[in-house]
Amino acid sequence: MLTPQKAQDLLAQLTSKQTEVLVLLSHHQTTKEIARELGLSPNTVDQRIMAVRDKWGTSNRKETARLFEEATSICGESTHITLGVDSSVTGADTGEIIVDAQAMFVLPKPRRFRPYRDWLDISNRDGAGLDWVDDRFGKPGRVVLVFVIAVLISLMLLSSLAVADALQRLFTPG
Repeated sequence: MLTPQKAQDLLAQLTSKQTEVLVLLSHHQTTKEIARELGLSPNTVDQRIMAVRDKWGTSNRKETARLFEEATSICGESTHITLGVDSSVTGADTGEIIVDAQAMFVLPKPRRFRPYRDWLDISNRDGAGLDWVDDRFGKPGRVVLVFVIAVLISLMLLSSLAVADALQRLFTPG
């Protein structure tokens, strides 16, 4: 559990650009969705998230988003997102949809349903393969994974050659 002072210290370490990325990340958006919304490249979004992970010492995107949500709730800051709405519909450029003169409602961006993603603990990215390995084990883990896959392919090739040789001996007269 974070103390109020620790939460303030964590939030003070962030740049405004990192904060806007973390707000969208805490709303379960993928790297591509964040990049599209902020007009950035996905690589830039990942770099900002990695910079925060390095500052805070978190091990993955989920942990970073949870820590950000906890720190902002302790400090009383909002991670509220307003969606842009055509000003001809609202009559204003605020992004708020006016329901009646007494009340204004801001609709949050809907969350995509992704079955089976959470139980695998895969980060909320569109392509999860090597990115998942990078989040779990870093770049050395990727190298080890590629090496293991190469060894397995080699073993499969050698075993198929051995089977082919055995079949040839079995069916060759003489």
